[in-house]
Amino acid sequence: MDKIKAQQRYTRLHWPILFIIGFLITSCQPAANTPDIADIPLTLRIARFDSALFAPGDMQLKVESMRAQYPDFFEIYTDKIINAGAGSDPTVHIALTRFTTDADMSAVWSEIQKTHGDLSAHNSKLENAFKRYSYYFPNKPIPQVLAMHSAFNYAVAVTSEVLAIGLDMYLGTDYSYYTALQFPLFRRRTMHPEHIATDAMRTWVATEFENDSLRSDLPGHLLAEGRLMYAMELLMPGLADTIITGFGTDQLKWCRENEKQMWAFLIEKKLLFSSHSGNYRKLLSEGPFTPGFDRRSPAKAVTWLGYNMVKSYMQKNTDVTLTQLMTLNNGREFLQKTGYKPI
Repeated sequence: MDKIKAQQRYTRLHWPILFIIGFLITSCQPAANTPDIADIPLTLRIARFDSALFAPGDMQLKVESMRAQYPDFFEIYTDKIINAGAGSDPTVHIALTRFTTDADMSAVWSEIQKTHGDLSAHNSKLENAFKRYSYYFPNKPIPQVLAMHSAFNYAVAVTSEVLAIGLDMYLGTDYSYYTALQFPLFRRRTMHPEHIATDAMRTWVATEFENDSLRSDLPGHLLAEGRLMYAMELLMPGLADTIITGFGTDQLKWCRENEKQMWAFLIEKKLLFSSHSGNYRKLLSEGPFTPGFDRRSPAKAVTWLGYNMVKSYMQKNTDVTLTQLMTLNNGREFLQKTGYKPI
């Protein structure tokens, strides 16, 4: 069975005990040579897995239908996403009945219906993005896209064949459950419908080109994060810089004003040449700002340097394709070839 991969923004929660433990406006310049996708024969439809589960009717019959329609994902959903037990368990319908009739989960489902009753706009964005994805990566598979109620566990979950979107994670910054559960503001500001298509696309691309060995040093991390932002610019042209980077408007302004200072910091601390993650891990951690920089900075501010490095590299190496960029596996070698020197 596929091992689930995900953009798991929050520590997994076990329903119905909802206990929390633990990306806007500037425009981006359109990428050159944007492909014509009109004749690319791809039709995408976001399947309403969530609606099938919460629809009125006998749960045992619904389970049989969903097992047949989503054989692999159904097992992952019940066992790994909402922690209701194995999908193959003959009594799983009992756990799913408890889940769908739980007062909190039912209230969230009602809000999902109000906020996400029509997914056509998100569907159109994703269809166009996957047409460009098919253009740039013709040998890569196109996933089945599903909508789900994740019980606040996953914003996006990915298997080798499925891209599942947790609509419960996109109910608006001020949604009452988010505030009641004390989700941090820096997280809540991205829990908005406008982030659905970009988060889904970003997560799919990130997992398709996942390379853990690349992240053995800071240059590797900067390459991995920077090329993902660059790919999003090509796959979804016209995105605001704030959506591409995940930074707020003021945070992005801070990055532009402090580019030289950030670069000088990395050089002074010799972080570009260290293989000890403890030396640079805090620069890549989640939070309201980047430790070591002032509080106006975004978390992971150094990834913006990675984005600029990739743009510099691609401008200097015009023969490099997007596929070649996404499969580079040596961060230090990449750094030497970028020509990036903001100081």
